[in-house]
Amino acid sequence: KQKEMNKDVVYYAFGKFYHLNKHYTKAFTQYARSIEINNENAKVYANQGEAMRRMGTVESKYIYASYQRALELDPKNLDALYGLAALKFKDKEYYESVKYCKQIYNIDNNDISALFLYANAMAEIDTDASILLFEEIKTKGIDKVLIAKVNKKIEEVVQRQEENGI
Repeated sequence: KQKEMNKDVVYYAFGKFYHLNKHYTKAFTQYARSIEINNENAKVYANQGEAMRRMGTVESKYIYASYQRALELDPKNLDALYGLAALKFKDKEYYESVKYCKQIYNIDNNDISALFLYANAMAEIDTDASILLFEEIKTKGIDKVLIAKVNKKIEEVVQRQEENGI
């Protein structure tokens, strides 16, 4: 049994290697092998979901199932929460995306990627709230490139408000 448990770690490590090198199909295969041996590791499910999401060819329901399993095992798994938020945003389910972003924010309000996604999702729902979130991002000591992106998003939101007479 111990030997089998070590194999899942090896498959997970190979999955991470492929994942980091953007070979998402190979990463997915390694994560699946790891899960066959040990289906109790939230990190593996979250990474499997991320690999599928980045492959761009997998139906959302399968990606969602992988992230959900990760959250069953670890309700505070930030990778799974972010993956779900990004997946819901891509599928234009902005309220659902915001729900997951809020969960991340409650765990770690300094997660810039999640905060940026949160602000973008809010821009589709409530432009005033999104501007506040974009402004909050600027207070987090981020780099100039992201500040430029944030300023551009604020301009877009304000322009949309003006066009809609808000």
